[in-house]
Amino acid sequence: MVDLTNSSILAAGLTLIRRRPAAVAVWGLLAGAFVLLGLLLIGPPIFAMIERFHPGATPDAYWPGAVGALMQIQASMLLFNVGGFLVRAVVIAAVFRAILEPEKSAFAYLRIGMAELFIAVLMFGEGVVIAFMAIIVAAPFIVTVVWLALAHYVAGAVATGILGAAVVIGLIGWFALRLSLLGPMIIVKDDFPLAEAWALTRGRVGGLLLIAIVVGLLVMALEVVVGGVCGVFGVAILGGLIHGPQGFAISSPADVPRLLAASWPWLAVAGLVWSLFIGAAAAIFCAPWAAAYRALAAPRPVMAA
Repeated sequence: MVDLTNSSILAAGLTLIRRRPAAVAVWGLLAGAFVLLGLLLIGPPIFAMIERFHPGATPDAYWPGAVGALMQIQASMLLFNVGGFLVRAVVIAAVFRAILEPEKSAFAYLRIGMAELFIAVLMFGEGVVIAFMAIIVAAPFIVTVVWLALAHYVAGAVATGILGAAVVIGLIGWFALRLSLLGPMIIVKDDFPLAEAWALTRGRVGGLLLIAIVVGLLVMALEVVVGGVCGVFGVAILGGLIHGPQGFAISSPADVPRLLAASWPWLAVAGLVWSLFIGAAAAIFCAPWAAAYRALAAPRPVMAA
């Protein structure tokens, strides 16, 4: 019987960061570069609209061209969201490949092929199914809560709401865990073995749940540390820019672009740190699932690549 709580499985992401730091950095930099590209697409029309706002401005001052700018922003946001979805699929596939096929280390395990397309389909399809599942399961609880609230049964409404939330979260979690090994299987089999993945996780939801809890806590801890450090330095730098000898007076939205332009070196450093965090978080969160599948597919002591 394979023990999914084995420390080598739970810590597979940390081991991967230690053994393949360059690949992990490339994954983060790829995500950061894509975000930068998105800012370059979306930023100019947003700043153009912001600069139209100033104290005493009338609609005639900023309305001309606003509709076109809004449409450009919406189109750019759509492209950014779709592209970001595909970038996530490529990075996730790279993490799985680093664990399951360590010999394919070229280009930091990054590929663009059917496996990445299948993982994108998995992410989208799972999200749609979970959304419909949540709506269908939550609907009777919502109706009951409303009915009890209108009847002034506050305690009953609260209890029903808590029960409904627990049922929805539990069902969604169970469904996600049953499909949690499908992504790694896609990499190995270069196919979409849905039925096989569903069968493989039967009776193993408890161990998979522990993996989800541990990796979630690890990512949260990393986020707190990185976010806290960046937040402290960010407040200090922003305060220096505003209240320093040549401080900026933020009197209107139009002053925001000037402040950002003045602080671009610090923003670049923050973006680099954030990119490295994204790479590390991807490794910590995704690698254990690949290690778990490898252990189940060929039971033996698991050592992450």
